[in-house]
Amino acid sequence: MRLVSHHKSFSYLADRLGLDIVANLEPKPGIPPSGAHLSKLLEQLTPNPPIGILRAPFENEKPSAWLSERLGVPEIGLPYTVGGAEDTSDLFALYEQTLKTLLEYRP
Repeated sequence: MRLVSHHKSFSYLADRLGLDIVANLEPKPGIPPSGAHLSKLLEQLTPNPPIGILRAPFENEKPSAWLSERLGVPEIGLPYTVGGAEDTSDLFALYEQTLKTLLEYRP
């Protein structure tokens, strides 16, 4: 699965599941993406778009929404931690919800 991630926060998950994070919206961790950076990503990703853009609930949704709309791919909201989404009251539930969400977008 080719994906874009808002932040490098899902890199361990990607490594474990064999996901291909082809770009991050943040040019450096913690630095919000500029308009120029988003435009560059749009140009880079248009020929071969990812299947979606990963974002944690606490991250600013505007950059991922902008890129999602222009690439025609969905934003994929993943819980980042236990309690980060409904029905993620323990670690097993967090993993289950994360996998369930990703499988919904599997090509």
